[in-house]
Amino acid sequence: MNKNVIVTGATGFIGSCLVKELLQNQYEVYAIVRNAGKMTKMVSGQGLHLIETDLEHFSEDDLPNCQFDTFYHLGWSGVNREEIDDITIHKNNYELGMKCLKIAKSIGCRCFIDAGSKAEYGMQCEVQREDYVCCPDTAYGKEKLHFYQDAFAFCKEKGIRYFHARLFSVIGSGDHPWSLISTACKAFSNNEALQLGPCTQKWNFTAVEDVVCGLRLLGECTEDLEAGDNHIYNIAGKDTRVLRDFVNEIHSICHSRSEICYATDTKTKGCMNPTSDKIRRLTGWKEILSFEDSIRCILHQTDAC
Repeated sequence: MNKNVIVTGATGFIGSCLVKELLQNQYEVYAIVRNAGKMTKMVSGQGLHLIETDLEHFSEDDLPNCQFDTFYHLGWSGVNREEIDDITIHKNNYELGMKCLKIAKSIGCRCFIDAGSKAEYGMQCEVQREDYVCCPDTAYGKEKLHFYQDAFAFCKEKGIRYFHARLFSVIGSGDHPWSLISTACKAFSNNEALQLGPCTQKWNFTAVEDVVCGLRLLGECTEDLEAGDNHIYNIAGKDTRVLRDFVNEIHSICHSRSEICYATDTKTKGCMNPTSDKIRRLTGWKEILSFEDSIRCILHQTDAC
């Protein structure tokens, strides 16, 4: 295994943290970015190579003539609330993902890893194992599942090692400002009231630093997969609780005087109840940062700004 890797979605929340993780482990990272200036403000260092283009125009001709080991495909737009059910956007994401797969094949990548989503499981609340029957209810979840199905078949036919890493609620500094965690941290730090839904469903948060470590370990893994393995690997910590417990913990960490108003007249929507036994068995991955660790890091970063 050499250490030349490609990363799409490198300026995103998870993608930029993955680039940092790879650089810290002496990889040569070729990041596909629309805006090189934005990338250099987020991540820099020896081993980072910026390829300034979008996925629409990206081709193997943009890459240097060297052997690449792993292709990390994290580029996927339309993840905000306004666009999560826009079928046009997510069908285009699917097509761009298949294009990246073909490029990975043409340049001889050993391994292809893409970021799946909890949205593939849909609204069901049973333990979310990788062999669970998926019932996505958004365009985002449906096209993520569609991509997995076709990528799995493509990689099996072409002899490419493939991992579909399903991610749940990933938290840390740089998270989307509209996320529940970002909203709660801001409100409680300023002692502002916060109105929320019932927050009675099970939920799971995992530190972005732990998630990208898992992605790196999948790329480094050379173990033979079990016969019949579906190549789906959940990456999630073991701290699954009722969602309002997490909100109340942020309130406590902030020593906040904010009032929290939980709705009683609406139903909860969906839940997270993942198991991540597969990646633990295969790679030895385990989470290091607690929920409290992540919140304190987010609050510290907010104060620094």
